[in-house]
Parts: sequence; C-alpha cells; structure tokens
Amino acid sequence: MILHTIVDPMEVMMQPQNDDVQYRRVDGCLCVCRGQGAQCKIDRIISTDLKDYLNPRFEPGTAVNLKPKAF
Repeated sequence: MILHTIVDPMEVMMQPQNDDVQYRRVDGCLCVCRGQGAQCKIDRIISTDLKDYLNPRFEPGTAVNLKPKAF
C-alpha cells in the first residue's frame, strides 16, 4: 500500500521509526530517502505543490541519482 501524505507513514501505521533516513532535495523537491549511495531510494516527499505528488519522478521506491558536486 502506498500512502501519498505529508505525515510520516510510520506515524500512520504506528510502527517504530528508523533513524536511517536522509533529507535530500531532488529536482527542487524535498525528499525523505532511505539507504546509502546508489541504494538511496525515495521514501516520501515533503511538498506543498500538488503536482509533485503526481510526478512519477518522486514515486516512492524510485532510486535517487546523486550528481557529484562540482568544486
């Protein structure tokens, strides 16, 4: 089941929350991601733009491709 909500799914399902989440900005949208490096996947998004919730780019479980920072 996929919940499209701004509330943390762990609070909705009353399960203990893991602290292995990372907040990342992906294409201008704040995303909560789980995993490290290439295994980092979107868990949920935090946005006030309703179009972001319909964007397949931010679908839960989508891998996050991190761009290397240019110095």
